[in-house]
Amino acid sequence: RIVVSEWHMHWFYDIIESGLGETYAPSSIGLTSTQTCQLKCMYCSPQYSSSWESEIKQKGSYKLIKYDYNRTDYEITDSTNMELFWKIWPKWKKKANKITITGGEPLLSKDTWQLMDDILDGSWNPLSFVINTNLDVPPKLINNLVKQSKKIKPGILTIATSGDAFGPQLEYVRYGINCARWIKNVKKFLDGTS
Repeated sequence: RIVVSEWHMHWFYDIIESGLGETYAPSSIGLTSTQTCQLKCMYCSPQYSSSWESEIKQKGSYKLIKYDYNRTDYEITDSTNMELFWKIWPKWKKKANKITITGGEPLLSKDTWQLMDDILDGSWNPLSFVINTNLDVPPKLINNLVKQSKKIKPGILTIATSGDAFGPQLEYVRYGINCARWIKNVKKFLDGTS
């Protein structure tokens, strides 16, 4: 049984009608490139945060009334998924006009930078490239992001970052983030200064 959300239904029919099955090149891709992340956001989990994974392996999951929260009985497939992605990417990038990349923290992933390189060398011409980032990475990466973004045609690159709160509350919800540094990085990106 296949369950397809209403939002995805028109793509589902395109795939069925194409007869291409597994070789169908999607126009929109949601990609989780890495589990590597320096934060332990309270709503996240070990399969999306290497920092959470490390803590849960050391101290165990959180015992709740009906289940254990943040268990480690999952499979991390970063390298396998990305190896497969890069094998099929030469075919897909001709049709893929949008990629949304998340993680972990995508700015800590070489795959994010490779996709930007593909835009810059002209081998991929997307309509939209969205990076969901906590934007609290080392200054070198922020500076590189600013430099690379200036080279990409306006309107293509979107940096999505969110603060669930402000000040100490943000640092509580997104454990490991530095609110002042995050604000500085947001301003740096918006001002285009590296």
